[in-house]
This record gives sequence, C-alpha cells and structure tokens, in this order.
Amino acid sequence: PRYRELIKPRALKRGDTIAITAPASPTSMGEIAATVKLFKNLGFNVVIGDTIRNQNISFRYLSDDDVIRAEELMNFIKDDSVSAILCGRGGYGVMRTFPYLDFSLFSQYPKIIVGFSDITALLLAIHRHSNLVCFHGPVATSNFDTFTLANFTKILFDEQQFSKIDT
Repeated sequence: PRYRELIKPRALKRGDTIAITAPASPTSMGEIAATVKLFKNLGFNVVIGDTIRNQNISFRYLSDDDVIRAEELMNFIKDDSVSAILCGRGGYGVMRTFPYLDFSLFSQYPKIIVGFSDITALLLAIHRHSNLVCFHGPVATSNFDTFTLANFTKILFDEQQFSKIDT
C-alpha cells in the first residue's frame, strides 16, 4: 500500500469543547461527574452526548442502539465547535457501530479522539481508514489522578497555554 501522511489533530486550548460520548458500554452522569468538573475547571466547554444523558438501559451492555451510537459519534465529528471526543468508557459493542460510520469524515474533520478497552477497536479502525492520529488513553470514567492528568495534558494540550495546570 502507498504511504499516506498522518493527519494530526490540533492540540487543545482553553475554551475548546470536549464532547463525551458512549459508543460502547453505558455509563452515567454520576460516573463521569469528576471528569466533567475537572475539564470545566481547566477552562473547557464540555458537551455530554445523549448516549450518556439518556441512560437507555434497554440495551443492557450497550449505551444505546448501534445506529444511535454511531450517529452521535459522527455528529460530534462533523461539529466544528467540538475539538476533542472523549469516550465515556470501553466495555463492549463499539465494533457493531462500524457499518454506520463514515470513516472518510474523520480525516475531513480531524479532532482528538481518546479512549481504551473496547474503544481501541474504534481508534484502530479510524486510523486505518482515515490516517487520523488517535489516542489510546483514559476514558471519562477514569480517575484523572496527578500522573494521568500530567501525561494527558502533556500529550494533548497546547503547552504554552497549559504549562502550569491548576485543578
């Protein structure tokens, strides 16, 4: 295969919007509350997807229907006001959304996408189909302790704006 240049999303800066969505297993507003508060305190706008806010328990191990989870992710991708997407949690089911994702849009609207566990499959698929650099890292239900926050900010934040993080 022919080499394609990597597409790198821009670093985050204060005032940017971080969207939190659950493309795999469900989570709750309570489980992500500390992360939402942290990012707001760091000067970010935070948008929570319906896959988290609506807590549709009828899908058991999934946050919602496959099409709805895919549509929410694609809506955040196409939304120019969103600079980063943080997955709520890993778990199960993200691969079921693949038939409903338009992978060409990830390179047209490059933004930071972060997650792990089941989300790794999504990150690899996005990278394979769009050449967008994605980030294997904490999810919204993770504990952003001092070590995690320091490394998260070192990699994803504009260093000049975040040279000193106060939380």
